[in-house]
Amino acid sequence: MEIYLAKSAGYCYGVQNAINMVEKSIRDSKINIYTLGHIIHNRQVIEKLESQGVYSIDKIEDINDGTIIIRSHGVQPNIYEKVSEKNLVLVDATCPYVKNIQKKVERYYQDNYQIIIIGDEEHPEVIGVNGWCNNSAIILNDIEQVKKIPNYKKICIVAQTTIVLEKFLEIVSRIVSKAKEIIIFNTICDATKNRQDEAANLAKKVDVMIVIGGYHSSNTQKLVSISKEYCKNVFHVETYRDLPIVELIKYNKIGITAGASTPNWIIKEVISKMENEFNKEEIMPMDFEKSIEESMVKIKPGDIVFGEVISISEEDIIVNIGYKSDGKIIKSEFTMDKDSDLKDLIQIGDKIELEVLSLNDGEGYVALSKKRVDDKKATKRLNEIFENQEIISGKIKKSIKGGFIVDIGIKDVFMPISHYHIRFIKDPESVVGQSVKGIIIEYNPERNKIIFSQKIVLEREISEKKEKIFNSIEVGDKISGKVKSIVKFGAFIDLGGIDGMIHVSDLSWQRVNHPEDVLSIGDTIEAMVMEVDKEKERIKLSLKHLVENPWEKVFKLYSIGDKVNVKIVKTTSFGAFAEIIKGVEGLIHKSQISFENIDNVEEHLSIGQEVETEIIDMDKEKKKIGLSMISFQDKPIKKIELNETVYKEDDDLTLGDVFGKLFK
Repeated sequence: MEIYLAKSAGYCYGVQNAINMVEKSIRDSKINIYTLGHIIHNRQVIEKLESQGVYSIDKIEDINDGTIIIRSHGVQPNIYEKVSEKNLVLVDATCPYVKNIQKKVERYYQDNYQIIIIGDEEHPEVIGVNGWCNNSAIILNDIEQVKKIPNYKKICIVAQTTIVLEKFLEIVSRIVSKAKEIIIFNTICDATKNRQDEAANLAKKVDVMIVIGGYHSSNTQKLVSISKEYCKNVFHVETYRDLPIVELIKYNKIGITAGASTPNWIIKEVISKMENEFNKEEIMPMDFEKSIEESMVKIKPGDIVFGEVISISEEDIIVNIGYKSDGKIIKSEFTMDKDSDLKDLIQIGDKIELEVLSLNDGEGYVALSKKRVDDKKATKRLNEIFENQEIISGKIKKSIKGGFIVDIGIKDVFMPISHYHIRFIKDPESVVGQSVKGIIIEYNPERNKIIFSQKIVLEREISEKKEKIFNSIEVGDKISGKVKSIVKFGAFIDLGGIDGMIHVSDLSWQRVNHPEDVLSIGDTIEAMVMEVDKEKERIKLSLKHLVENPWEKVFKLYSIGDKVNVKIVKTTSFGAFAEIIKGVEGLIHKSQISFENIDNVEEHLSIGQEVETEIIDMDKEKKKIGLSMISFQDKPIKKIELNETVYKEDDDLTLGDVFGKLFK
């Protein structure tokens, strides 16, 4: 006969933690000890605790003093208030996985989500969780119940930790159509799932299954149900006294599993009873302690293991590593930031890679380190980055003498201030918090020396961009860019890696007093390439050459003698300038404004006034056009008054009278 024991048979972490707290209270407390409800669903354990002075009560009102222990199933928030009001000593043994569910339910209830719990509405864990949403949760344990649920705007779904995964997924699949927004948390405990999977696998291989656990234990009943799916012969027993010895002797292969509330000593008694009752020559003897030992992973200092977080405190993290003892990571072996809160860095249920430091830290835990795993990974990765000259991203954490500390994700590195940028930086503090990208230019792991440079990457990028631009543009091309800076003589345009220059004379065909009259910093413009000098890395641009030269245009449109309507744009002491077409002005000399003598031009013409003129002169080479207004005016005729003497003959007049003065 062969006997096989499932690896995960017996106490889960939550139950073991609760039992440990009870035992500690027995050792330390000098007052009465009570548990709110049975600490676990196992009659034998309850009887043993009662013999040690630990009694179960149904409600807080039943006692007025002493120590009250909250079992692993957890309770509603009002229970904590009652304990406080009665000044009772509280020992909270709520399973960390259950605590996690309670927090989720409380948070999403406050955010106006309808909470749905998939589980048994009479199970103490479900009753407790429901209290964290003011007992407003919808509790489902059957797919048919989903039909009765109305539609909601927002739904949050959680699961009883011991429910069967298949049932959870089946019910969830029917709920998804009940709301526009649904948040689903699979809060089934991994230990529960593992125990159920192992029971299923074992049931497939044996002739008979024995499931050890309390008859009222929910998770034990599920193990019985799962075992029956794969094995025809399944027996549920609480202790060795319930073993059907006569039936069992008929089978060759016997599988054994146990619920999460079943202590190891009961499992051991069951196996011992079988060994004693059966013909020892016909069975393969099983050493219970050896079986338990073989079900655990084998580790030694220096090994890398994976652990699942089951508890988090201010100073350490407890993880399940599949070993006979749980593992502990003290804060200094998890993070270098001594001021950080471990609960902000990791959550219960997270799986992490760890290095074994010792098999016993003095308190029965396996001492573990995450930091050392991270350091080894970082060293390997840094070496790859350095050898391959890989460009990596980081964030400037702080400014120190001579440079910056940069977080590149796997480690902090040093970036000299001269390697921050191609331009000099006046205020180093102003760039703290900025993202950077660069390469490691020096790496010495023995001296912990890692030098990071962003400047080299920027220089490479600029060089590549320049090369690309110079190889892609020619004189006459149109190119887009952004106005980078403006000076008196023009503007510099960022072409995406190199600057182009527009001289003030190339901004417009019209007169430009200052470049800022045409451009603003940040403007995106299109310009024409006028000159490309790759050796000197110069590109000359022009805005005005994007449009036709207005002087060419005006000589095509008009000739001397043509009449044209113009607008006065400027007055001077010698005349007025008038716009003929945009970009071309002609001069109306004051002698061409009127036949009258004009002392003040502004008395006759004003800026913005439109007048009719005639083109009287055109000089293409000198870009000058003369205009006249008098062509449209009548020439004045001098009027002679009546009886006015225009000419009178004088008989007495002599040549001497006329020219005499000339000969003196």
